[in-house]
Order: sequence, then C-alpha cells, then structure tokens
Amino acid sequence: MRSVSVLCLLALVSVSLFAQTAIVVDHHCTNPDSIPPAYLDSVRARFRIGYGHTSHGSQLITGWEALRVFPGGKFTFTSTSSGLHQGVFLNDYWPSPAGGADLGATGDLTWRNATRTMLNLANNDRNVVIWSWCGGVSSNTNAGIDAYLTAMDSLEMQYPGVRFIYMTGHLDGSGSTGTLTQMNNRIRQYCSSHGKLLFDFADIESYAPGSSQSVMTLMANDNCDYDSDGNGSRDKNWAATWVAANPTTRLASLASACGSCAHSQQLNCVLKGTAFWWLLARMAGWPGTGAATAVAPSGVPLTTMLHQNYPNPFNPATKISLTIGERQLATVSIFDALGREVAILMNAVKDPGTYTLDFTAAGLASGVYYCRMRAGGTTQTRATMLVR
Repeated sequence: MRSVSVLCLLALVSVSLFAQTAIVVDHHCTNPDSIPPAYLDSVRARFRIGYGHTSHGSQLITGWEALRVFPGGKFTFTSTSSGLHQGVFLNDYWPSPAGGADLGATGDLTWRNATRTMLNLANNDRNVVIWSWCGGVSSNTNAGIDAYLTAMDSLEMQYPGVRFIYMTGHLDGSGSTGTLTQMNNRIRQYCSSHGKLLFDFADIESYAPGSSQSVMTLMANDNCDYDSDGNGSRDKNWAATWVAANPTTRLASLASACGSCAHSQQLNCVLKGTAFWWLLARMAGWPGTGAATAVAPSGVPLTTMLHQNYPNPFNPATKISLTIGERQLATVSIFDALGREVAILMNAVKDPGTYTLDFTAAGLASGVYYCRMRAGGTTQTRATMLVR
C-alpha cells in the first residue's frame, strides 16, 4: 500500500511540474519599452543560455547587439562564441564542439545528439537551450517536423532542469499555402497544445510594427520583400518602408545601430532580438502585455512565484529564488522523492520582493528532490536533482 501511495504522490507532483501553459512570442512582443527592467535583471541572474544556429538564427543575436545602445543599459548581457563558457549569460554557437549547427532538414537529429553531448559535460551550467532553423522547414515533411518535436520533448524529459525553446522557420516567399506555413503551423499547434515555449520566428517577420496586415500572405520572403499589388512580383520592402516612415521612433533608432542582419533588414533583427528578451522575461514570471499593473513603482514584480533553482543538477549546493507579491507568510521546504520534508529554508512573513535562498544537501543521497513554496494562497513545486 505504501508503494502505491508513493507512486500517486510522484504522479501528482509530476503533473504539477509539467502541465503548463504555452508561452508564445510573436509580432505582438516586439516593443522594447514594455519589458520591465526588474524581470530582465532576474533573467540575467537566473538563466544561462546555450544557442545553436547558423546565419538566419543569428538575427536574434544581431538584434541583441543593437539593443545594447538602449538607454540605461537595460539590455546589456555577457556572451562568448563557440562552446561552453561557464558563468557567461549567452554561449553563442554553444554546441559547435559537438558538431551541432542548426536544426538541419528532414528528420535530421544531429542537433539533438550535440545537445546531449553538451548538457552531459561535467561542468555544464546551461539551463536554457534554443536552436534555430536555416531553411530546414521550407522543404520539410510532417514526419520530419514530428521528429523534431518528439526529439525536443524527449530532451525536456531527460533534462528537467533545462528550458527548451521551440522555433518556427523563416519566411521563404511561398505564402499562406506553401510548405513552410503548413510546417510552421504544425509546430505552433504542437507547442500550443503541449504547453511549450515557442519563439515564432516566421510570425515576427510577417508584420511591420503596429500593422495587422500579414505580409506572409503577400508572398513575403526573409529579406522583408513582399508583393504589394498581387501581380506575382515582390515590389516593396516592409522594413525599409516602415523605417523611412517612422525615422524618429525608438525602433528606427535601434535599427540604425544594427550593423548588419543576415539575410534580412536591420529592423527585423531588432524585432527578433526584442522578442527573444520578451520570451526570457515571460519565462522569469513576467505576465507580458499589461505588466505595468503587475509591477510596483519601485520596479518590484508583484507576481508571487517559485523560480527554478540554479544550478540544476547540483552538488552539493544550489540557490533557490522566489518572488513575493505582497506582504505575507512564506514557507519554502525541500522534500525527497518519498514526500518526506528534509529541509525548511524559509518560514517567515516577508515583504514584496525577490529572495534568494542557499540550499546545501549535506548528508543527502543523490536523486530527485522537490522544492515547495507556500505564500498566501499560492503553492508551487519545482523538481531539482542532486548528483554526487
């Protein structure tokens, strides 16, 4: 009877951990002024990103470089190129030593194998992994896309302490009935129904800022050229047109600071870079649009939540942070796989703010442990792994 109870407990905890709402960033997520600085600070403190890409995927990073000029250093970050560099926020071209580039073509899983190789390094500290496509969606098949989705899902199960970001493929001029859109829609539907993180690369470059007209339906390509009059020939460029019409805007200024943009226009890179920060802020607990009402005048986030510990896996010490939205009693405890409480890290009335707790697993055996936070009416649990 005891073994059945343990299994039920584990099943319930697993459901609470993995049943989550999808987070999708698209063309609605490209205003750099909207993201609260407090969440960006949380992103830089908590996340260590490993990025695998070739030229099209570099648009995100080129946009990040342009955003460095944003007033107040709001979008500053540290980065290195090629391979694992511990402690650095972004490891660009992270899987290169393992032979990984981008997501390949039909059913290619080289990227998956490279991911495993890098995450299995004894000194790995990456807890966010993102890969991009470089033309691989345009000629793909249902089976090929399903192989990508299945591989991503299996990586999530194998590495529960790592957040994996899905991505759609870039525009190729084939319009709403082309293979690209069909395959992208397959990715979108899967992410939406399975609670995944999706960077909708194609959707971001389908709309000029503030526009409700999808240029994807007007045969737009990755360079932002589209057919404005329906005669079958691409005769305008939405990015160049928008910058020329809005020269004094924040986005136009950032685009002018963008030195280059592989396969595309500088404005497109800035939009992609902003959307990437937006996604990370959402992952850190920011609710997205309308977040001004969820942030106190001091900039302290008001969303009560338990963040994923870092590092994870760990040995023997890790840091656990939580955000308290209002003054209230907060408790943070650690449980083993049998549901036994092995440590109490916090049990006190706390003012609004973000708190970081140190947990050292002295005398505990290797295995999965669960951190539970209770604050007011909020209870959240996250899994962590001790590896001796």
